[in-house]
Amino acid sequence: MLSDLASYKPFRQLALNLADEMQEHQQDSFDSWCRDTLSAISDKTNPLSLQSNSQIMELSHGDGKLQVHYSDRLVALQREVRQLSAFGFVVPAKIQQTTLAASKFYRQAVILKQVAHFYNTIDQQMIPSQQPMLLEVALEFEQIIKHPKGTSDHSCVTWQDPKEVGNFISKLQKAADKLTLQNRHLRRCHATLTDKVLELMDSDLLRQQPKWKDGLIEIRKLMATLVQEGYNPSNMRSWKLHWDHQLYKALEHQYQLGLERLNEHLPEIKVELTFRQQVLQFRPPLEEIRSKFYREIRRFVCIPLHFRGVDVTMATDTIFPKMIEQNVKCLQTVYRKAELLFQRLSNAMDLFKDWVLD
Repeated sequence: MLSDLASYKPFRQLALNLADEMQEHQQDSFDSWCRDTLSAISDKTNPLSLQSNSQIMELSHGDGKLQVHYSDRLVALQREVRQLSAFGFVVPAKIQQTTLAASKFYRQAVILKQVAHFYNTIDQQMIPSQQPMLLEVALEFEQIIKHPKGTSDHSCVTWQDPKEVGNFISKLQKAADKLTLQNRHLRRCHATLTDKVLELMDSDLLRQQPKWKDGLIEIRKLMATLVQEGYNPSNMRSWKLHWDHQLYKALEHQYQLGLERLNEHLPEIKVELTFRQQVLQFRPPLEEIRSKFYREIRRFVCIPLHFRGVDVTMATDTIFPKMIEQNVKCLQTVYRKAELLFQRLSNAMDLFKDWVLD
């Protein structure tokens, strides 16, 4: 069609030369890819070398992470072989064999990588104070990795037997599900305690002490239920201590509010001003009034001294008594207000002294 043009022949020759160069470059690139791939497959230390007798996964001695011996490079290799074959390239038999072996275990490798990711990140999903409570089930998971064929058999699972790999994956998934379920259960318990402590933080320590008592009973009951479910009490210590500190915050909040208005909310003491034996006097006597009034103050002030946390058997009772010492300034204000109140009471008597004949 363009052959009658003067410049057609030179143009055609250039196009043919370019096509030859591109084809040559394409073949060179393919040959280079084949050499590099074959070299990697032959190198047992290379990720592309999927040895049938190699361990499928193991725990790293360095960082403790779980590693699957199935490289992402194998996934890329399968894609590359499919594409090159579609373009008509004859892929060497050794590369095809490696690709076939890799594709044979691809689905299982994906599952194993998911399990490994779960194991390597489960600590981020755990509440730190609850980690000791999940130690036993976590160790069960770890034992399956270290001894996949049982504690008495130290041999490892390899890529050689697909059925054995499948059984190993089933064990791992079962252990992972158990760990996940327990972690979710404990997180729900943690959320429940959060709601209960927040409720106590809004409960008046002066007027709603029964509510505080009932709240503590519910918290302790939840802890006891977990022990009945099989959780080791010694592994619960850090979690219990965490909640003792949260209770401390809630108690101190209401304790400080109570101290601020303590004098105005103590039980009422009926006092009469009488004239007996030619003398104005209170009934009951002032010292008795003072004694009863300060007894009620002392009863509230000493609440932290007798307060017990989530577990009365734990030696955590030393946490709460410190609250009294930490609020000395508030206590000073309470007793100062009390003395002012008694001063007002004395002043009330003075109003009637002029009515009394000497």
